[in-house]
Amino acid sequence: MVNCIIFYGNSDITVGPKTAGPFRIATELRKHGFSVICIDITAFDGMDDNFKEIYSSLVSSETLWTGFSGTFMRDIFGKPSLLPLGSKRFLDKDPNHFDKGVQEFVDFAKRLNPKMKLLLGGARLHRLSSLGFITFEKYVDKEIVDYTKWLAKQSTKINLQFYTDTIVGEEFKEFSSSQILYEENDIIFKTDTLPLEVSRGCIFKCKFCSYPLNGKKKGDWIKQAKLLREELILNYEKFGVTNYALTDDTYNDSVDKLLLLYDEVWSKVPFKIKFSTYTRLDLIVRFPEMVDILKESGLKSAVCGLESINPKSAKSIGKGLDPQIQIEFARELKKDKWKDILISSNFILGLPHDTRETIDEFEEWVLGDKNPFDYWYIFPLGIFPPGSNKSYTQSEFDLNYKDYGYELIRGPDDPDYLYIGWKNDRTKLNAPYCNSKSKLILDRSRKTNWKFGGWLWSIMQEFIPDEDITRLSRNECYKKYNLDKLREEKKKLYIKRLYKVVENIKNSK
Repeated sequence: MVNCIIFYGNSDITVGPKTAGPFRIATELRKHGFSVICIDITAFDGMDDNFKEIYSSLVSSETLWTGFSGTFMRDIFGKPSLLPLGSKRFLDKDPNHFDKGVQEFVDFAKRLNPKMKLLLGGARLHRLSSLGFITFEKYVDKEIVDYTKWLAKQSTKINLQFYTDTIVGEEFKEFSSSQILYEENDIIFKTDTLPLEVSRGCIFKCKFCSYPLNGKKKGDWIKQAKLLREELILNYEKFGVTNYALTDDTYNDSVDKLLLLYDEVWSKVPFKIKFSTYTRLDLIVRFPEMVDILKESGLKSAVCGLESINPKSAKSIGKGLDPQIQIEFARELKKDKWKDILISSNFILGLPHDTRETIDEFEEWVLGDKNPFDYWYIFPLGIFPPGSNKSYTQSEFDLNYKDYGYELIRGPDDPDYLYIGWKNDRTKLNAPYCNSKSKLILDRSRKTNWKFGGWLWSIMQEFIPDEDITRLSRNECYKKYNLDKLREEKKKLYIKRLYKVVENIKNSK
């Protein structure tokens, strides 16, 4: 039947875009002869009848493991990862309450195959080791293959990590020559946005950022152009897909990189690609030739990391160019060359030079007419020191928060802690205030001309034509399109096709 089953999905999106991790792992395992199926768990209502029937049909004595990619899952069968700051409705509950849903799944899975292992991976940490899960941390392209071979008794090589509840990956040195290859069983729709790994790592090292592989040199870890072209052409010929989310921590880190990818990839395939990706606006200001290159390459949604409009706070995190210069540049772009390209930015409240006054000024600006961005998202500053529940890696702020005036309110020594609170006597700010302010501004943003920018483009482009995504606000789109109905129809179609996949697997025995 199936050797490996991978559940993935985004808790906020029913049957949304594919994510890179599960299919990167599946590609590597399939290359080594293992049968793998990846299933979007958001198609089910927990362990409903569809889930039980499909899962039962896939598991056999040949199934080595079932894994969960938790990066975009806020919970796994009710077991939460990082709880929202001040989420009293969770904190008042019996902690064992959260284990009941997962325990039901574990019991069900073990009845189907008592020897099958349960794995957990992804960037978001869920605490499931007490329920029998083995956690894979960081990039594990190679480690997951070695572990699976070991389970299949194809390898007798001793690796002591395989006897623990945590397996830590190393940098995948073959990344630049790797691919993500999809099969018919992966259920790809023509309108889907697929992830495309252009590179791994980032040449920058912002102080708030805990992404792994930061501080790379220019040109490091870029995928070979020939292999990228092959992926694009295969996905077009097999599924008709032309929309992508480029998984690159900073796509425009150099002009040379943009020219290389345009000359050797985007302009060399016989169809037009559209994509969203992370960009740095300050680099576009510095190298304005990027404007045309990005547009001609197929950029439809630029996710910028301005982070702050407070010059002192921006500088303190490694963003040297005055935010106002970048804002004015974005305004000019939206008037002309990028009028059909969505520009968005993330912002952080609580940075070292933020105060209540500067946050009030930000609120007035972001909700006013002087804000040129199509979409924005706002986060309170998170501080997660080693041992915390948030991430496998730590940022400069996580490691040296005291140097910036921060003091933890709760920490890893608290056995019940599920988040880290902080306060800063220098700025008179604290995490609860920044969290509540972030939520307040986001709630107000939903009543403005906010559009489906950022990564939302990757989700909504399959339901809404390009011209409306760039022209209409979110509220106008909801009035024009019955998005809830469209999502429900896709969910039903996905489940229907999933049953067909199960049937094909049975018939292929």
